[in-house]
Amino acid sequence: MQDLRPLFVPTNNAGVTYWRMYNFVNSAQRNKIMNAWLMWWQKDLKEVHPWQFDVDITEHKYRIMGELDQRVRSADICIMQTAHTAHSLNVFKSIRDAQSYLGKGVTLAEVDDNIYSTPTYNPASSCYNPNSPLRLLATEHYKSADAMIVSTPYLKEVYEDCNKYIYVVPNCIDFKLWDKIKKKKKKGLRIGWSGGASHKEDLEIILPVIKEFGIKYPEIKFVFLHGAPDFIKELSNVEYHQKFARIDKYPQYVGSQGIDIGLAPLVDNAFNRGKSNLKFLEWSALSIPTVASNVGNFKETIKNGKEALLCNNAKDFFTNLETLAKNSKVRKTMGRVARDKVFRDFNVDEVTRDYEKILREVYDRGQILKDDDASEDITTQCPTLNSLSKLEIEEQRTL
Repeated sequence: MQDLRPLFVPTNNAGVTYWRMYNFVNSAQRNKIMNAWLMWWQKDLKEVHPWQFDVDITEHKYRIMGELDQRVRSADICIMQTAHTAHSLNVFKSIRDAQSYLGKGVTLAEVDDNIYSTPTYNPASSCYNPNSPLRLLATEHYKSADAMIVSTPYLKEVYEDCNKYIYVVPNCIDFKLWDKIKKKKKKGLRIGWSGGASHKEDLEIILPVIKEFGIKYPEIKFVFLHGAPDFIKELSNVEYHQKFARIDKYPQYVGSQGIDIGLAPLVDNAFNRGKSNLKFLEWSALSIPTVASNVGNFKETIKNGKEALLCNNAKDFFTNLETLAKNSKVRKTMGRVARDKVFRDFNVDEVTRDYEKILREVYDRGQILKDDDASEDITTQCPTLNSLSKLEIEEQRTL
């Protein structure tokens, strides 16, 4: 049986692209599972991918379309992340047209967020409100694909009206990388959190917990990496590191912080229920026990009390953190059990094999006939899409 030749086209920042594309492409190539290719990979990209804007600029579009044409002709499958511009969606539809002309190939849309329920505290809420042009564009993208790839079962339910064929491919860990991490032990007990700048409401859950620990256990440090609101930074028992590590250096950066317990608080809402258990995976890959909210994919994938500790409120967070802080044996045992679980169930080399089976099923089924004209220009349906600037999209698209 001939190896599949999937082409992955990123539209998002380096972090999202790493977890949803690069990780699988790297494993597929390393283990000769598929002859996979990732277009325009940039390890330090902090914004949505610029090709979506450059493809409308004369001096760039011929190069971009030429590179895509070469890859599409040799690929069986094209997987593209959510389009952020009318021009990138038209590229996706053009790829589908080219596949039809060549008599082979399928197109898939890849998404790992619930854009239909973005909370108002997230800067992207105005970008994807019910009447927004980007929401229209994304929906058109999902509907025009032959299938969709999502990261959680909840997202499969969210998008079931957009596409008949939706498959779950979870985020996973490349242990060839994470097993090489040199962990550093630092003085005292350290409780860690890592994330972007849009988690203000999530972190408000544990604000009283940190304050109470500061009174009862002032020697224990809470370590925050990357983004944190001012009400966290100003606390005396908080150590804050603003540096954003490049995605390929991120595992070692986290491992060097001497974290003993990992935090993963989430507000229970429709957006967060669609989030993956990625923070649990990261902490577990380092054999660090996790204390997380009893929400969404955490609730679905974790055996509470054995693989991690799940919390329904701030009181639970305090109790569970205190339990782990007082007992190093429990910490080590839970961290080891969690690591074994992730190695077994969320190992990139095994998940990539499952991904290959999904792609083969979609490829064997072939293109799905769409009711609309595949080559229709989305800008004729929603002219306001052309008025969205790159800056506006980059500022708002921070899911």
